[in-house]
Amino acid sequence: MDRLSTSLLALFTGLGGSAAETVAMPEWQRHFDAKGAKGTFVLFEPMLDRYRVLDTARAERRYLPASTFKIANA
Repeated sequence: MDRLSTSLLALFTGLGGSAAETVAMPEWQRHFDAKGAKGTFVLFEPMLDRYRVLDTARAERRYLPASTFKIANA
């Protein structure tokens, strides 16, 4: 898990000297509402140095990945 944490830290702490812009995307909420699910979504656009985020407060909170990590790892 330490290798993953280090890789993600390098990715998100900035490859450049400036902080990336964050754009709130509340219109994405309808996709979660349609399925009756709670969640957040973060899309990083490296060419624009920008994050598009649904529910910034939830995105900044840490959650245990549990079994969802197995999907990405497979």
